[in-house]
Amino acid sequence: MLEHIAFRLSQKAAVLIAIEEYIEAEKCLNEAIPILETKHDITSLAICYNQLRHLYYKEALYKFAEKTYRADSAVENFRVR
Repeated sequence: MLEHIAFRLSQKAAVLIAIEEYIEAEKCLNEAIPILETKHDITSLAICYNQLRHLYYKEALYKFAEKTYRADSAVENFRVR
């Protein structure tokens, strides 16, 4: 059930990013990420980190974008093992 909530939050964030509602999109992603981490859903987690990085880049928050890139890279490295 929680995983479905995380999926919907990620989808909602995508729409919010498209209409430039970045603060609300960030809230959705920050709520979805811990759920996906506990469920070990690596693919959806990588998607959320990518959305968050894109959001930070659009807002010129480059330090946050870099931090999110590193978290996403860790997810990708975990997937390869």
